Amino acid sequence: MDLTAYLLIALKGSVALLIFAVGLDSRLRDLSYLTRRPGVMLRSLLAMYVVVPLLALTAVRLLQLPWNSRSWCWRFLPAHPCCHAN
Repeated sequence: MDLTAYLLIALKGSVALLIFAVGLDSRLRDLSYLTRRPGVMLRSLLAMYVVVPLLALTAVRLLQLPWNSRSWCWRFLPAHPCCHAN
């Protein structure tokens, strides 16, 4: 294995440990927080899946990036640890 493979494993492990640590700090009532507040859930989903991609697309078009840069922008758009595309 080369250095890149080790770094990828370390990065994935650190994200998993981060999510685990956040989960350790949560309480049982935190599980139903968004079901008790559907407006917050709707705004959150709208922001994640509509507003942020549209802003990213607008930024890419305004900056007139070459095609290779655009593909990298779309690859790293879902940067939140809980929203991995893989």
